[in-house]
Amino acid sequence: MAHIVTGLQIGGLERVVVNLARGAAGSSWRIIVICLQTAGPFADELEQLGVKVVALGGQPGMSWGLACRLAAVLRQENVQIIHTHNPAPHFHGVLAAFMAGVPVRVHTKHGRNYPNDRKKVLLNRALSWFTDVIVPVGDAAGQVALTVEKVNPRKVRRIWNGIDTRQYMPRETLDYGPQTLDSGPSLQSPVSSLRSPVIGTVARLSPEKDQKTMLAAFKLVLEKTADCRLQTADSAANESPVSGLRSQVSAKLPRLAVVGDGPCMAELRAEANRLGMAGHVDFLGARSDIPAQLSTLDIFTLSSITEGISMTILEAMACGIPIVATDVGGNREIVQPPACGLIVPALDPQALAAAYLELLRDPARRAAMGAAGRQRVLEHFSLETMCRQYAAVYEELLAGKT
Repeated sequence: MAHIVTGLQIGGLERVVVNLARGAAGSSWRIIVICLQTAGPFADELEQLGVKVVALGGQPGMSWGLACRLAAVLRQENVQIIHTHNPAPHFHGVLAAFMAGVPVRVHTKHGRNYPNDRKKVLLNRALSWFTDVIVPVGDAAGQVALTVEKVNPRKVRRIWNGIDTRQYMPRETLDYGPQTLDSGPSLQSPVSSLRSPVIGTVARLSPEKDQKTMLAAFKLVLEKTADCRLQTADSAANESPVSGLRSQVSAKLPRLAVVGDGPCMAELRAEANRLGMAGHVDFLGARSDIPAQLSTLDIFTLSSITEGISMTILEAMACGIPIVATDVGGNREIVQPPACGLIVPALDPQALAAAYLELLRDPARRAAMGAAGRQRVLEHFSLETMCRQYAAVYEELLAGKT
């Protein structure tokens, strides 16, 4: 079978494809991954799993020539199932499958995919006619497929994204060992009760993630925390030296950790400088040690204006970290506020800051949310569950075509 993607850059969709390939290891499936454009960083990880990666070198947009090249690969590899991910691979995959005689066609809808764009809605609807199963990764994407794109309900099967819960675990159960020389900077280990609390995000630094709102919210948090420290210092003047010290320590200024890279990196660094808080924000860049980075956080945050089912939210929840995220895509569906975290409106720095402060002031509530989040991932969002559900779809469809 072949997974068809635009490329294998760092991102949630691409991580799902890697996870599906990893979950198929040892099974009877022979997996290849075909990139319409160039490959990307995840190609090496797939090849280490023994998965063949083919890059067609195409350009953005719809191309009949690219579909013909894709069909040639499908024929050469004797592919019986194509699994496309997002609109461009769906378009080229359906055409190529017809040309190559591929009997089974599965498509995963990783987000809402522009429900207000009439041309794209009509294209998605037409492609669904020639696709056996449409798999939205969450209820929000599923509602678009059913109510906007008018996909046949019998073809729609929601399968939540899944992660490896043995790789992403609460920090007290992990032992990362010594840092390697090439592992890059990291925040301090959270073993000391005297350290600054850390709010953090793991995401591509791009406009749809709206990290500028996150920075604006964090600025409000710093201002509020600084005001509290001044009040604490005034009241401590009448306390004993020891009790005054404890009061000041409890009001340490928080830090913001930003893990990821992307086209907005320079702009976000400049914004942090403009807001006068560069010393409180750590831009850690793209990392290969995400579980270790998550282990340093007290709160995980995502300020996106659009999402499907966020892999990084799931990873943070699996690590027992409470979530503060915007009310877009599947975020509310995953977090189920207030069980595993707080959900706030997008593009609203005041609401985001209020949620940060609410959790910073209540360590016991953070711990309870973190434990609930870990349990929710174990029950509903594990790699094993996702792979089992997709395998059942493949097998059912293939049996019906033979």
